[in-house]
Amino acid sequence: MDFLDCTKAFLLVAQHNSFSAAASKMGVSASNISKKVRFLESQLNSSLLVRTTRNVNLTTSGKMYAQKMRHLLTEIDDTIQSLQQLTDQPKGWLRIGANTLIGSKVVSGCLPAFLATYPDVQVELDVLPIGAPPNSNNDITITTSNYEIDSLSFRRVRLASYEIGFYAAPAFIKRFGQVETMTQLEACPFVLSLAMYRKGYFTLSDGQKVKLKKAVFISDNTEALFQNAISGTGMFFAPNIFMKTYLEQGLLQRVVPQFSGPRADLVALYTNLDFIPEKTRLFLDHLKHNIADTGMF
Repeated sequence: MDFLDCTKAFLLVAQHNSFSAAASKMGVSASNISKKVRFLESQLNSSLLVRTTRNVNLTTSGKMYAQKMRHLLTEIDDTIQSLQQLTDQPKGWLRIGANTLIGSKVVSGCLPAFLATYPDVQVELDVLPIGAPPNSNNDITITTSNYEIDSLSFRRVRLASYEIGFYAAPAFIKRFGQVETMTQLEACPFVLSLAMYRKGYFTLSDGQKVKLKKAVFISDNTEALFQNAISGTGMFFAPNIFMKTYLEQGLLQRVVPQFSGPRADLVALYTNLDFIPEKTRLFLDHLKHNIADTGMF
């Protein structure tokens, strides 16, 4: 059996926690995938997976092997593609990670021009929960700098700077009145992401914590959060870089402007390798130019 092919089969099992899903991706039977993994384990003289009737989990050796080989195979595939093409035109799948807000407001808008420029590239947008760490299976993740990132595993490129402010619909202000103090703010009903609901407070730029005492709607679907904020369901806080259209149309208003979150960055994260894969580099350059050219922020 081909060692690299068996390694690819193992990585698919590790990614999907399923032999059948890996088989579907490779277009072979689940028993064929199982044979490939067993061959790999025999060659390495190490158990890579723990199999039960319901789950497939990685052993410690399996986790280490998956982490090392995933990046190595990406480099090998890129090298083979470069040699086969002998051209600047990239091809194949580019996997991009982002939450629904960043995916819809930042990533999706620049994809038509990118795909038109590189017609042999296909894009998979992996929608991540708000506050979730980057997925190492993705080629690049567009996220915020609010979360702890393993700098040994990922390289970071700053795309834009922003602050988080509080916003409310005219209907909300009419019902609850103007909010001017911390006490009034903490008494307001909020629409929140699941991560913020679990956290229970929002930290301001001066270190004060706004207690989120009353959540009336929670979701990791940011479009649903916006819709509920616009309808007056509750107070909403969000990065100011995404609010221009809503403010211009009068759908939302900035409230308690004296209270805002610390400045943060919109960043791109990709695996910390000695090189940046060509498709990742081209997309990152395209995204930066799109942000600059459109005045998005």
